[in-house]
Amino acid sequence: MGIGSEFIREHLVFALDVLRRRWLLLALPILLAALLSAFAVKFAPTKYTAKSLILLQAANRSIGGSNTIQRSSTYEQVRAIEAWLKSDHVLAGILPQIKAFPPAKSPAELFIQTRALGASLTFELVGGSILEVGLEGRNPVGLGRDLEVILSRLMEGLTGPEQNIFSAPQFVLMRRSEDVAIAETALMKAINEGGFQAPLQVRAELQQLWTMTQRRGNASYDMSSSAEPPPETASDDDKRAFAAANRLRLAISENPKVVQNLERLYGVYQAALDRFQALQNQAGGARGNNYVGIFDSPDDLLIIGRPKDPIVGESVARKLAVAGILLSVIGGCGLVFLVELFAGLLRTRRDHENASGLQVVGRVSRIPRKKLAHG
Repeated sequence: MGIGSEFIREHLVFALDVLRRRWLLLALPILLAALLSAFAVKFAPTKYTAKSLILLQAANRSIGGSNTIQRSSTYEQVRAIEAWLKSDHVLAGILPQIKAFPPAKSPAELFIQTRALGASLTFELVGGSILEVGLEGRNPVGLGRDLEVILSRLMEGLTGPEQNIFSAPQFVLMRRSEDVAIAETALMKAINEGGFQAPLQVRAELQQLWTMTQRRGNASYDMSSSAEPPPETASDDDKRAFAAANRLRLAISENPKVVQNLERLYGVYQAALDRFQALQNQAGGARGNNYVGIFDSPDDLLIIGRPKDPIVGESVARKLAVAGILLSVIGGCGLVFLVELFAGLLRTRRDHENASGLQVVGRVSRIPRKKLAHG
């Protein structure tokens, strides 16, 4: 028998002998891990997931570009859809129809429920043309029906103009329109608080005054209410315009501070209105279609099968149980190795030769105690 075979045989015999003597050290960690894993699997909550597939037919059509670019565009659109569906106002509208959540009794509870519902929704793009929508929950009963409610809201938002989805021009136009409304409200509030009997007439006079001021904006003097009269060198038209502006201010109110404040507010309103009209003319009006290009046609969206309640759930404890048992086996082997390392025994032939100085010529197998007693 060769040296290599003898070496392997010697160490194999040694390993089996260690296993025979130290089997308890190896079995205890494994047994303990098995008991803990069984307890965790039995009492840990099980997570169920109802899923549905949506076929994006338009994603399979390459429109003037490569498949890689088309797939990247589809992925970005799916992420935008996910962000929209998980927004607070959309989830708050869906929550009353979800049986898994009781009616919220306070705004704080409603906020927590919307966050929980959003966290339980999953979106995954499979193969670049299939959108997998999943809803997770601890109770499988009714989970498919809840997912169907969510899909209904999703399809409603994708196949029609959605008021809560804006393109960049739409969003800026909305903000400019709000600025106009705020400025107009502040102006009318100041007119009403001034005690004027004809607020609309005062507003018309302010508009006329603002028009006169803008027309004389390039003059060499200021046309505002706090300005000094034009110099003697000014033309007769400039003098008459200044006098007409002052008469109009006196017609509005005899209090210069009131007129000055109304002029300022009307200037803010008119500036906001001019910005809104300029942007509206530049953009050509807000788009009415949904901004997600591949969902322009409802026929491009096909739901593959209605969602159903899941039968088999998934428990995180199962994965942890398998990992725990593997770690216990490794830990038991390490414990046996440490015990043998510090036991101070002569294990191999070389250990005996080094300790005794004599050559080992044979190995005596284990002799039972009965033979020793009779021998």
